[in-house]
Amino acid sequence: SCSPGSGGMGGSLYNVGGRETYSCVRPDYDNSEECAEDEYYCGEEGMKHFSLRPDPQVPWPTEEDAPDFRETTTEFYSVVEGLSERLFRTFAEVLGLESRDALLDVARRHTSALSLSNLMLGHEGEVVVPGHADITAFTILSHDPSRDASGTACLQVLSEGRWADLAPPKDGDPPSFLVNLGQIMERWSNGTLKATLHRVVRNDLSTTSGKRRQCFVYFRNTDYDTVLRPLAKAANGAGAVDGDRGEGKGRYQPEVMADYAQKRLAAFYTDVPVREAFAIYNKDVISRMDYLKLL
Repeated sequence: SCSPGSGGMGGSLYNVGGRETYSCVRPDYDNSEECAEDEYYCGEEGMKHFSLRPDPQVPWPTEEDAPDFRETTTEFYSVVEGLSERLFRTFAEVLGLESRDALLDVARRHTSALSLSNLMLGHEGEVVVPGHADITAFTILSHDPSRDASGTACLQVLSEGRWADLAPPKDGDPPSFLVNLGQIMERWSNGTLKATLHRVVRNDLSTTSGKRRQCFVYFRNTDYDTVLRPLAKAANGAGAVDGDRGEGKGRYQPEVMADYAQKRLAAFYTDVPVREAFAIYNKDVISRMDYLKLL
């Protein structure tokens, strides 16, 4: 996701570890007077995610510095948001929920972020982003498969206990999206659907002809006040949860989205070693001991 940037609640630009990233939260949000009168947007919690006039939601670069950047980014955000709504309905059917809109109904006023990333080259296998499963319902990635970019070559997923490279697209393949399941979806499914543990590593400069990994990443989450709880039975048929109460004593206890995210991100802003911060971040999908063995 991203932190608030200077001049706006929903944008940031950062360069770290050879990774250049521009992130924005809800670039489509219009902080008009009508929206400002809604407690969801202008209340104490809402103002952590949404701006109020005269502050912009996103501190966009000027048109002179980046022609068409705002228009193109907002348009892309709209496209993947539409795709996400179709995915929500699909997963509602997969989970056997009564309504196809059951998941979408708790994510219509979401705080999803879009990150535009450019990864510099380095030594092969060098980890840029340690293994993790996003705290999202799902994450939609659009990789640049062009000749001058590495596409999915820098992304690895955990498969049978090992980090595995993704198969590169074949010549002539149409543009496509990569969808990673997030920790929220695993929670909704009561562990039946597994969040995608993945990491980002550098391409080897000597073998990639100067290619770089460039991608747009859409982190789809819910409304910040949504209570996250299992909505389906566990894979073994146990742990059925009443969708209205969600008070079972299972693995996933009910948590409000904003608090849920804060608890898993807080360690990154302390003196806790990075490996321990990621262990906390991933605690719902992998034990601390098993996670540290992967590093």
